[in-house]
Amino acid sequence: MAMLKLLIIFIIIIALLLKRKPIGPVMLFGSLLLGVFYQMAPVDFAKTALLSLTDYNTISFVFVIIFVMLLEAVMSDCGSLDKMLSSLGGLFRNRRVNIAVPPALIGLLPSAGGALFSAPLVKRAAGEHLSNHDTAFINNYYRHIIEIFFPTYPAVLLACSLSQTPIAVFMLALFPFTLLHIVIGHLLLKKVPKQIGLEENHSSRLVYFKEFISGTWPLLLLIFLILAFSVPIHWAAGGCFAAAWIYNKIPFKKMWTLAKAALNWKIVLMTVSVMLFKDVLNASGAVETLPELLTKLPVPQFAVFALMFLLVGAITGMMLPTIAMCLPLALTSMPAGGLPLIAMLCVFSHIGNMISPMHLCVAISCQYFNSPFTRQLKMSIIPYGIIGLVAVAVYLIANAV
Repeated sequence: MAMLKLLIIFIIIIALLLKRKPIGPVMLFGSLLLGVFYQMAPVDFAKTALLSLTDYNTISFVFVIIFVMLLEAVMSDCGSLDKMLSSLGGLFRNRRVNIAVPPALIGLLPSAGGALFSAPLVKRAAGEHLSNHDTAFINNYYRHIIEIFFPTYPAVLLACSLSQTPIAVFMLALFPFTLLHIVIGHLLLKKVPKQIGLEENHSSRLVYFKEFISGTWPLLLLIFLILAFSVPIHWAAGGCFAAAWIYNKIPFKKMWTLAKAALNWKIVLMTVSVMLFKDVLNASGAVETLPELLTKLPVPQFAVFALMFLLVGAITGMMLPTIAMCLPLALTSMPAGGLPLIAMLCVFSHIGNMISPMHLCVAISCQYFNSPFTRQLKMSIIPYGIIGLVAVAVYLIANAV
């Protein structure tokens, strides 16, 4: 009965998301359903909500989201993104790199629908060497190779928070899958000739390298602070935003205008509601009976959860709600799974997200390049199939050692 109640709640949440209802209100509604279905006393529900909203993890998580929005606004306003992209042609002088790097760089910042920014750059770099279908796939593929491990993405932060995994450890564990994406992407670009004309690149590579660093230094600093000094992500993001603001000498009045335009409070509400859902899920006792139930299924537990993450990711088109809904269940059911389990499930969440018509970037790439979704889905089978199989293999090897 407990499993049936939880299944009904998940179906309602997914149905509302399929109707394009905002994630924040949907997750709040899901929290209320948990309280009702599992007969939580109003006082207990209110206490859980208060503790969740005042929890250090929730507050720091919100600050990270806000600082990332502000950093993106500063970098866009001062032309840092333009510098990053314009320096690539002269720096690498390789058509394949020019195609792949712009969407990957834009992927450093979790802009909704960011594939739209990189689409014209990829199209121009590809020229006549790729079909519209190939260009659409490459644009969306490289746009998201970083989101699986990079700490500007809320899903990464939430996965670390739920599993109590240090952000640096999580990044190092998931980074090899980004490298795997790059290797597969290189094979996809084999048909594109490497060499481009050098007549447009009169400056030395050192000049272009300096231009590239001047455009990306806030993001490089963010990575350095986290990996080298284990600075908490909210302090690192806040410090990088402040440094970029001061360095670019943006007047306070202009910064206030940029902030008002950049801060998306719907995303903040979504973040808070996701954390609340997680805490109510734990407090309701909904997950306590799951380990026993899942062990009775005729397939390995890890396969059950891998499929769950894949399906929820495909249905929602987002990693964040997938992690929020499914990871607490997996951690409770398989407490000995550790980091290998978390990494594998995050990979399957990513795969589900990347093959979903609900994913905004997928829809944008299909529309921009006039390539039907069914064609993009067919092209996804081999690359993401390989990535999924490698994730499973890594998990099985780690558990066998």
